[in-house]
Amino acid sequence: MASRTWRGALAAVVLAGCGPGQSQWQASLAAARAERLVGVWIARLRVDRVTGDSLPPVTGQIGLTLNEEGRRVAQFGERPTYFGTFDIDLATAGISAAAAGIPALTGRLRGDTLELSLGPQSDSPVLLMGILVGDSVGGRWTAHQRAGADRSGSFVLRRH
Repeated sequence: MASRTWRGALAAVVLAGCGPGQSQWQASLAAARAERLVGVWIARLRVDRVTGDSLPPVTGQIGLTLNEEGRRVAQFGERPTYFGTFDIDLATAGISAAAAGIPALTGRLRGDTLELSLGPQSDSPVLLMGILVGDSVGGRWTAHQRAGADRSGSFVLRRH
């Protein structure tokens, strides 16, 4: 009898480690069909014309993976749906990206609206907000900079 009680207590501790928050997070990812954005995307950012300068579009890649553990990120607010990396030469668009090391990103999906933050823990993240339609996302991006002019424009992400 004592061994059953001990096993029951051990099972309760193991289950408590999973926690209702984790299972609720997993359920929210499934309900949002968040996995549909996992993978590599080709990014094309157009820069709005700024007082006479005409900058060429910037292209690169973005890789997204699910935040299955429901981890939080400082300076991002609520839990991100996605973590990832990007390979985009933002300097070509006149953006001084303040990302040291691996260029990281975080993102969230609300309905069909995707929000991405390139360099979310930097002083000057680049924010993209767009609508998912089929296998592409289109919208607007903004970059607020400490030194130099703020930049903005349109973007399109297409599946690689």
